[in-house]
Amino acid sequence: MSDFDIDGSPPETRRGRGAGRATGGSAEDPPDFARLYVEQADEWISCIDSDARLSFVNPALCRALGYSAEELSSLHAWDLSPMTRESWPQLWSEIKQGLSRSVVAELRTRAGGIVQAHFHLKHVTLPHAEYLLCSGREHAAPAESAEPHPIEPTAIFILIKGYVEDSNRYGAELFGCPSEQIIEELEAALGQSGRMVPAIHGQDFAFGWQSRRPDGSPFHIECTVSRIEIEGRVPLLAVAVAVDASASRKSERSLARLSGRLLEMQDEERRRIARDLHDTTGQNLGALNINLSMILTTYALDAQARETLEECIALTDSSIREIRTLSYLLHPPLLDELGLASALRAYSEGYAERTGLHVDLDLPDAMPRLPQAIEIALFRIVQEGLTNIHRHSGSSNAILRLKYHRKKVELEVADNGRGLPPGTASRIGVGIAGMRERARQLGGRLTIGSSETGTTLHIVLPLPPEIAPA
Repeated sequence: MSDFDIDGSPPETRRGRGAGRATGGSAEDPPDFARLYVEQADEWISCIDSDARLSFVNPALCRALGYSAEELSSLHAWDLSPMTRESWPQLWSEIKQGLSRSVVAELRTRAGGIVQAHFHLKHVTLPHAEYLLCSGREHAAPAESAEPHPIEPTAIFILIKGYVEDSNRYGAELFGCPSEQIIEELEAALGQSGRMVPAIHGQDFAFGWQSRRPDGSPFHIECTVSRIEIEGRVPLLAVAVAVDASASRKSERSLARLSGRLLEMQDEERRRIARDLHDTTGQNLGALNINLSMILTTYALDAQARETLEECIALTDSSIREIRTLSYLLHPPLLDELGLASALRAYSEGYAERTGLHVDLDLPDAMPRLPQAIEIALFRIVQEGLTNIHRHSGSSNAILRLKYHRKKVELEVADNGRGLPPGTASRIGVGIAGMRERARQLGGRLTIGSSETGTTLHIVLPLPPEIAPA
């Protein structure tokens, strides 16, 4: 493995193996970066000779299958995959002719389990032997899918003290611009104050930056840096893996637009249902109540009929109240008529009556109307927040604060309950996720603070300049 790069071609390097800038002028030979990458990689990498023996396996593949490197080196490929023995001669011939290919194979683990793997195979010729170089990982596609997903190439850079010492060949191919440009931008990003501190302490870290191709088209690069250690090696070594994240960024923006539109449609549908319940169902029940009352007062009824009719009137009255409450919860009319503060005050009073949860209000005395999207988002967040307090916190009291500033509006929903279990603030169901999404759609943020004395939701939304106070 020391005589060829992981992709079968010589590695690119900006300064050469003995670059003084990267090694500090030391006469010490730099390490074998190709082997270093293979041993540190998360991908499953192996070399198989013409007799189908595994002449080399990296630690990631050993961990995945549960074998030691010595155990695997004594096996043939078909000892791990029952589909390989019959197809091996043809597979070797095809790959040897330069037809690199991707395959999906089932591998046996040492414990007797089956792991479905997706490998990219490539023929490599050394002075005294020929091999298939195999790289891949566990296949995540559904078992019924027969079409393998291609393994996306990544640009890999070996760093010494924050400078690129070596790289593979994928930089120019992946990003559509000279590798030199990517290397310069990577080194500039790493040179920012404090950027390499996590690596010094052995922590992986990720960052990204915007770049442009020679034709002026923009693209986004995401990079992950991990520290690597070699015994006796003093300079800080790290490996940086970079990918073109433009497609994923575009997908995220499309998903955000879709999510925002779904929230709008949800609110529009709630408003429509609330109006129909109030104007149609509620009115029909009201008319039914009047007719039943007229029968009760107009006709002479025996005791049993009168009792039954009175029960029907009581049920109708109860249904009217429930319809009104449901209509209000779906979309309170005060939100459209008088604004957010009035709607929150009325909702809090009604919620306290229905649940027994006392709500302390701290609302501005004078507050202009906010954009409809902001008022609806804050009202929905209050609804969800109070519901969570009532169901989960064990608190008998809630605090609702609304603050109106020059360029932003802030909302706090707090309780004095038991708090959230440690480590769960970022992964507690769809309610919190929905609140966060509403805030994000409007350019704001939602944070959660929790302790054994209670939980606080803090929401900040920016205001458009046209409504900010002078």
